[in-house]
Amino acid sequence: YEKSSQIDFVDGVKGELFKKKYPSDSQFFNAIKTFQLYNKKSSETIKKAKFLLGRLDGFQNKEPVNVNNSDITIEHVMPQNLTPEWKKMLGDDWQTIQKTLCNTIGNLTLSGDNQKLARLEFFKKKILQESSLRLNRYFANLSRSYRIIGVI
Repeated sequence: YEKSSQIDFVDGVKGELFKKKYPSDSQFFNAIKTFQLYNKKSSETIKKAKFLLGRLDGFQNKEPVNVNNSDITIEHVMPQNLTPEWKKMLGDDWQTIQKTLCNTIGNLTLSGDNQKLARLEFFKKKILQESSLRLNRYFANLSRSYRIIGVI
């Protein structure tokens, strides 16, 4: 291929994506932070969330997680129903934080131990540290000094 035909091809793809109103990288990055991925009232969104989390866990992994396994469920790191401990940890604006972040990809993971995790305080969810799922390796290195909630 000639360099000019490659540029024409790339510009053509960009143009088609723009026509279909696909977001730019920066628009996507900003929107994914608060996009409500999970909705307990919709089995379709639950399936999509499990699929996406499974794909993320299996990214560049020769042994992807089987999201069709009924033992693997979606776990909310920050629970859907907050305990007094969670409210205290989140601070005065806990209602806004929970409403904004509870069902986003940053608060969801996969687990085979959902019942044990339920509404545990963040740092008591140690079982996630022992998970074989790659998504949960993140929890192995956290300490109490870690700031949980970033800027929304």
